[in-house]
Amino acid sequence: MGRMRSGVLQETTHEKVERGNGGDATEHREDRRNSFPSERDLRNGLGRSDGKCRPDARRFYRHFDSKDQLVSEASAGAFAAKIGEMQASASTARGRKALEAIVNDYLSPEHRKDRAHGCPLAALGSELARSDKSTRSAATKGILKMIAEVAERMNDPGTERAKKSASVFLATMLGALTISRIVADPKVSNEILAAARAKLSSWE
Repeated sequence: MGRMRSGVLQETTHEKVERGNGGDATEHREDRRNSFPSERDLRNGLGRSDGKCRPDARRFYRHFDSKDQLVSEASAGAFAAKIGEMQASASTARGRKALEAIVNDYLSPEHRKDRAHGCPLAALGSELARSDKSTRSAATKGILKMIAEVAERMNDPGTERAKKSASVFLATMLGALTISRIVADPKVSNEILAAARAKLSSWE
């Protein structure tokens, strides 16, 4: 039971984050109509290598009270994964260097390319804003935790000033990553990431 539930959540998270950014204009229109994977999508994801569904995949929804609950928990899982990555980045250094490590990993070309496992805010921000209350509540908790991770590594951790600065810091990282994914010119994309890394690394 626990393994099945975990598999559904993981598949929902990866499908959603990846589809939210990928594909051509037609695929984007389809994503907006059905922002999270359908039951069929999830079953396919939990299927066998030959494309046929395993018998137990047909019962996955019984692990959740509703699709909204599934989506909400998947969103929470995506944020938890990203926060864990931020903590891992920060663990390689202390103080300001820890903050720089977070910036360098978040604004890396690798993160830009890895949409399926990347930051849910960068991939799904506009869609999360249109989601139901439970999903937005889960996203809010994730955002506040991300802000807290940054704030505790500011020059004055534990202060209101640090919290406000961390909010702007996170918004800058998010904006830079998002724009770097939008632009069609790889050189411009790299320049955006590099400029943001340089600016945030000297943050006061």
